[in-house]
Amino acid sequence: MKYDFTIAFVGNPNCGKTSIFNQLTGANQKVGNWSGVTVEKEEGFFKANATSVRIIDLPGIYSLTPFSPDEEITRDFILDENPDLIVNIIDSSNLERNLYLTTQLLELNKNILIVLNMGDVAEERGINIDLELFSKLLDLPVIKTVGTQKKGVFTLVDAIFNSLREPKIPYKKTNYGTDIEEEVKNIETQLKNSGLEFNNIPSLQWLSYQILEGIVSNKLIEKIEKIENIKNKKHKNVEIFTEKRYGFIGGILNESVKFPAIDPISITKSIDSIVLHKTGGYIILLTLFALMFYSTFKFGEIPMGWIESLFEFLKDKVSIVFENEGLKDVLSNGILDGVGAVAIFLPNILILFLFISIFEDTGYMARATFLLDKLMHKVGLHGKSFIPLVMGFGCNVPAMMATRIIEDRNNRLVTLILNPLVTCNARLPVYVLLAGTFFPSYAGLIITGLYFFSILLILIGAKFLTSTFFKTKDRLPFVMELPPYHMPTLKSILLHMWDRIFQFIKKMGTTILFGSILIWVLSSYPKGVGQENSYLGKVGKTITPIFEPLGFDYRDTVAILTGFVAKEIVVSTYGVLYNVGDDKNVSTLSATIASEGKPKAFGFSFMLFILIYIPCLATLIVLRKETNSWKITLWASASYFMLAYILSLIVFQVFK
Repeated sequence: MKYDFTIAFVGNPNCGKTSIFNQLTGANQKVGNWSGVTVEKEEGFFKANATSVRIIDLPGIYSLTPFSPDEEITRDFILDENPDLIVNIIDSSNLERNLYLTTQLLELNKNILIVLNMGDVAEERGINIDLELFSKLLDLPVIKTVGTQKKGVFTLVDAIFNSLREPKIPYKKTNYGTDIEEEVKNIETQLKNSGLEFNNIPSLQWLSYQILEGIVSNKLIEKIEKIENIKNKKHKNVEIFTEKRYGFIGGILNESVKFPAIDPISITKSIDSIVLHKTGGYIILLTLFALMFYSTFKFGEIPMGWIESLFEFLKDKVSIVFENEGLKDVLSNGILDGVGAVAIFLPNILILFLFISIFEDTGYMARATFLLDKLMHKVGLHGKSFIPLVMGFGCNVPAMMATRIIEDRNNRLVTLILNPLVTCNARLPVYVLLAGTFFPSYAGLIITGLYFFSILLILIGAKFLTSTFFKTKDRLPFVMELPPYHMPTLKSILLHMWDRIFQFIKKMGTTILFGSILIWVLSSYPKGVGQENSYLGKVGKTITPIFEPLGFDYRDTVAILTGFVAKEIVVSTYGVLYNVGDDKNVSTLSATIASEGKPKAFGFSFMLFILIYIPCLATLIVLRKETNSWKITLWASASYFMLAYILSLIVFQVFK
């Protein structure tokens, strides 16, 4: 899409950037990857007065000091892409912390607009901001918004266009004291006299500050090392810079903001005293997650029946409308059986994402992360590892991309390697099908147990890997924001759920549809030889002897092979291979599988194998990209397979 200006949204996590971004861009947005990395970026567009504006929603960060990949991406984008305007979005209820990033933005000599968001939360806390004085002290335009309620959004649009027409470069910056300022001037002079070119930096003065703070980017450090005087004078003055910045912030807040004289115990603190309790907190966490996993199966049963009836209705219509037997066969026994076998589990996926959305929007997910930091440390990981691991319950692919928030390389590699063991939503249809078939009275408990077993595997795997192949250094304390609790809005929950469900539906209409047709073709040809002697049957029977000790027949083996493309295809493969044709005595896939008389041990053995064995193709591709190592990727894949085989073998042989 063509555009006239580019603006960057910059702010702390949970400051409401994305809410405002969604309000401005609506459906006119897309997700991509940063060049050279796999961290997702949000890009959107809006148009007013025949002028098109591109918005880049940069990763939420606390500082431009590049200690993490997210911070590095934000800083590099601002420096390299040079957006026409930086919109610094600030949480009005947490000004001191948010303004630290602002003090760093002021030093970039860029066109800046300040947005004080979440004004409703600030008012509830008795925080009164003199907007005019606040703007004057920063020497920047400042507006108030409530992104979740669309308040101030139109004012923001006007302010954006005003700032684009008349750029405002701030001149008020933190004064770091005589000693630092004198040293900066000396370094700046030496940089000028060095004859070296420094591209994409705001100024030599800014670079001098970076040198003294000890946070020069890798792109520039090699050049600076050539200047002997600067090399010898380079120090890490982080404490001085931090102290002076907070002093600058304190002066602004003392002048322009009135805080409540008495800080009452907030609802957030009261709730946290319970949910973060050293014992009760873990009980609450386990209860909520168990409720999520159990409800995913139990409450999805009724709508599953509705969807199943819909596909049966469509199959009946196909048999009536179409006369050509070949076309009727592929539509009914190929597409509808294959796609329908997966589609009936849409309610389960929907319920899972409903819980995850509520946990995220209320602020509880951050508490769960904080609570489990201690446990993460005991197995050799950092608390930040919990965030991508929890995301894996939705999909392992974006969850693995999210590991870029982890600073320590070995911690990050361990989290990447273990993430495919998290039960993603693609495995859920397999669990629901087989648990409902072999353990109908305890299906909910079996599925919940599989989820918790995957967590146990991850903890054991983390302890093993961080003690052997990926020994980690002394880990930094886990410092993270615990946002205030919010009552989630229906719109926000529906948007989160729709975004994730849309990906599932999209996969049904593409990968699963194509896979179902291909499986039908391979299982139907050559004609007249029977399914076992078809192309697919021969492949399955060839390698089935390897899996017979696990209780698998050729259909199960074929399902494992096709599941490598996407785990949902395991169910669609069963849907095609177990087609019951005109046999009305067995009307459902579950009943058809049950009629074979396989032992219950097979059901558990197969679900265990699906949980652990080689992840889907997309996950492996991301694992290769993120680790940048074929060796690690192939080693991890072989480890998944061997672990799956051994555990499934033990389960089947012991309990058959």
